[in-house]
Amino acid sequence: MSPYKWLSLLTITLTGCDEAAQDAADEAEDNAVESTVYSCIEDEDYSSCSAGDFGPENAWWHTDASSLPDGLTGTGFKTGDTAHDFILQDQNGDPVQLYQFYGQIIVLNVFVEWAYSNDDVTHTAERMWNDLKDDGFVYLSVMVEDSQGAPPSIASGTAWASQFGLTHPVLVDPKGSQDVYAQVAYPTLVIIGRDMTIIESDFWPMNPLWLAELVLY
Repeated sequence: MSPYKWLSLLTITLTGCDEAAQDAADEAEDNAVESTVYSCIEDEDYSSCSAGDFGPENAWWHTDASSLPDGLTGTGFKTGDTAHDFILQDQNGDPVQLYQFYGQIIVLNVFVEWAYSNDDVTHTAERMWNDLKDDGFVYLSVMVEDSQGAPPSIASGTAWASQFGLTHPVLVDPKGSQDVYAQVAYPTLVIIGRDMTIIESDFWPMNPLWLAELVLY
C-alpha cells in the first residue's frame, strides 16, 4: 500500500471517529437538558420549581412562578382543552417551556420545513410578533420535520430563523411531540389563551386582525 493511500485511509478513519465522538457528545448534552428541564413536567408539580421567573433560562418572556395556578395540567389538544406543557429547544439551543408564557396569548405554529413553498406565513408571523409582543403575545414556530422529512436539529431551526430573518422563538421538535395538533395540514396554527386554554385548534386561514383584537381587548 502506498504511503499516500495509507494516509488517506487514516484521515477518513480519524474523521469518522471525530464525527462519532461529536454525535455522542451532542446526544449526552441533549439527554442532560431533558433530564433537567422535564423534571417539573413529569411530576406535574410546579411548586418544586424555583421562585421568580418560571421555566428554563432563555431569552424569551417568562411568567412569575407565583402566577401559575396549582394543578395546572394539560387535558387535550382541541378547542376548549387546556394545552399540555412541553419543553423544546429554540434556535439558540436553549430550552423553552410552553408554560413560561402563562398570561400571554400564544400562537403555536406546528410546521414541517419541506411543506413551505413560499414565505408568506413566516413574514406574517414575524409582523404579528413585532406588532404585538409588547402587548402580551408570543408566536412559537415548532418545526417537527426538516427539509428532508427527518427529525429537525437545532441547526435546522437556526438556519430557518436566519433564512427568513425571524426574531420570534423557533423551536425544534425532533420527537414530534406537538405533531398531534396537525390533524389536517401543515402548517397548523393553534391559538392558546392566557390561561393555557386552547381558543382555536386550527387557526386557518390566518386572520391577523382577529388575533390583534384578541390580544389587545
